[in-house]
Amino acid sequence: MEGEDVSILDPIHIQVDESFLLSDNHLRELAKNRHEVDLYIFNAGVSEIYLEFAQRYKKPMIVFGGCLNTMSTAALLARGLEIHPCQTMDDLPEIVQILRVRKAPAMIDSFVSLSDVTAKFGTRFRFYNIHEFFDQIYNVAAGSNPTTPGKNEPNIMNEDEIQINAMTEALIKGTEDCHMSYEEIYPSMKAHYLVQKLLEKTDCNAFTAPCFDICATRRFNEERFTFCLNHSLNNENGIPSACEFDTCATLSMVVLSNFAKAAPYMGNTIPNPIESGMLKGFGARGLLNPEAVDAVIPELEDNEPGRQSYSAGLRRPLRPDH
Repeated sequence: MEGEDVSILDPIHIQVDESFLLSDNHLRELAKNRHEVDLYIFNAGVSEIYLEFAQRYKKPMIVFGGCLNTMSTAALLARGLEIHPCQTMDDLPEIVQILRVRKAPAMIDSFVSLSDVTAKFGTRFRFYNIHEFFDQIYNVAAGSNPTTPGKNEPNIMNEDEIQINAMTEALIKGTEDCHMSYEEIYPSMKAHYLVQKLLEKTDCNAFTAPCFDICATRRFNEERFTFCLNHSLNNENGIPSACEFDTCATLSMVVLSNFAKAAPYMGNTIPNPIESGMLKGFGARGLLNPEAVDAVIPELEDNEPGRQSYSAGLRRPLRPDH
């Protein structure tokens, strides 16, 4: 791509720790050549980098890195910032050419406001302190949680542990193949059970959690669980449940599950072109290995060749009692 029309500067690398905090020095380092740069291309990293950089410097951007491509594009576009969707490096020449033409004569996946969502859809949001959640996993005397001393909380109790034990054993027994021990699964099942208690307490019918931020506290490590099992069980039981505090995905899942009466797939989607009914992998210039993903889709075999897209949709139907 580099030639008489385009000049590519040396790459700049910055590194942040698990707190995901960006300093002014990080941003200044990225922008040190900004007066010479017409387009910034980011490769992977923490999504907050792209948002803060775009908000401060208002430069056109492209982000590579699987789901970060779609996430960051949506997040910046929602805020009126300039970012160009770019699936693989093969898409760059066309985008760069358009930007060069635009320059010649002249010179970012989420809701921005939850209150706007409430006003438009009637959806209400309730927030819960994650450290209080971790405290309530323990079966302790009433009022003895360290984060809320003297206050009775919906902690796991003796009768709850009996139910959690039965649920864990039933889950293991119902699997075709299980490579985890009871002791490894029980903590995640206990967290799932507590989520159900809190959904009832707060009168909520969907769930999401800021996974990255919780990981940074090390509490997941201490308690030996994640919310992944909880999300899967919630969705199969008719409770939309999404990771990474993805309110967009959660609300979309609410709509899908009510329309289809089936459990929606929750994941960061990555466009995959279809040519003559064949899913084409990205190969060396993209993310996926074509030998691993090429698959004929009979329903699409008669389609004309072109840049269509395919994405996973709904999984199996919900349980009859939901």
